[in-house]
Amino acid sequence: MEYSFLLTILNVFFIHNHFNAMHNEAVENYYKNNFTVSKKIFEKIIETNDTNLKAKAYFYIGNIKFKEKKYLEAIAQYKNALRLEPEMEEAKYNLVFARSKLYENKQKQNDAKPNNETQQINEILNETKQLEKNAINNINAKNQNHNHNHNIKNW
Repeated sequence: MEYSFLLTILNVFFIHNHFNAMHNEAVENYYKNNFTVSKKIFEKIIETNDTNLKAKAYFYIGNIKFKEKKYLEAIAQYKNALRLEPEMEEAKYNLVFARSKLYENKQKQNDAKPNNETQQINEILNETKQLEKNAINNINAKNQNHNHNHNIKNW
C-alpha cells in the first residue's frame, strides 16, 4: 500500500515537472518569435490538470493570436485564461487591448456589409463593457505612478 502511494506521488511530481519544462520551452520559443512551435507546445500544456499552467498556456496562445491580428480568437483565449485564473491581471489587460483593436477594426469596416463576424464582434463588445471598465480601473489603480506603454503585455 505504501509503495503504491509513493509511486503515485512520484508520478504526479514527474508529470508536473514535465509540464513545467514544456512551459519553459514554449515561452522560450515565444520570445524567439517561433510562434508555431510555441503554440503547439502550449496546446499540449492545456491537457494538464495544473490550472495555473493551463491559464498561462491560454494566455500565451491569446498573445500569439493577437500578434496574428486574430483578435476574436485572442479574446477567446484570454477569456479561457480568466475562467481558470480570474485575477490574472495581464490577461485582463490584454483582453481589453484585444477588444479595443477589434473595435478599431470594426470602425474601419463600418461601410462594409454586415456579416456573421461583424455580429460576433458586436456581441463581444456589448457583453464585456463592464469587464473592460473594471480591468482598466484595476490596472490604473495599480499603475498610477508608472507610465503605461500601450503595447500588448507579455509579462
